[in-house]
Amino acid sequence: MSNILMFLSAIMLFAPAYAINVLSASKMNVDIFFMVSVITSPTLGAVFGGIITDKCIGSYADKRALIMCLIAYAVFVAVCVLGPFLNNYLLFFSVLWLAIFLTGFVSPIMMGIILNCVSPIQRPTASALANLFMTGGGYMSGPLIYGVF
Repeated sequence: MSNILMFLSAIMLFAPAYAINVLSASKMNVDIFFMVSVITSPTLGAVFGGIITDKCIGSYADKRALIMCLIAYAVFVAVCVLGPFLNNYLLFFSVLWLAIFLTGFVSPIMMGIILNCVSPIQRPTASALANLFMTGGGYMSGPLIYGVF
């Protein structure tokens, strides 16, 4: 999961500059669309991911939840590959919104799957370590790796 968060953090870091410099969007429009994207998409993704997992699959402990995450990640990759080929900043921010939505959709399900693999007494420690590695290996490393190299 850290690798998806690494790509996502790099996308979110460089998306505004890409929209302004390459797609020739105004800074005000970019700021508004970016703000709306990063506020609404992960929240709605987590809510819809939880609802769909609960109502359609039954639980994150079901094996079909992992298949659903795999499909969501495949769509994430397709959406991210499509992004650089768009010439309109509205389409670009729609794709960005969908990429962030899919990450928010999958993150709680994957965390539930990970925590279901350990005993209940070990879950607080497993949750803390998972968040530490996802933050350190994912969110923090994306801008560093793409910015330096």
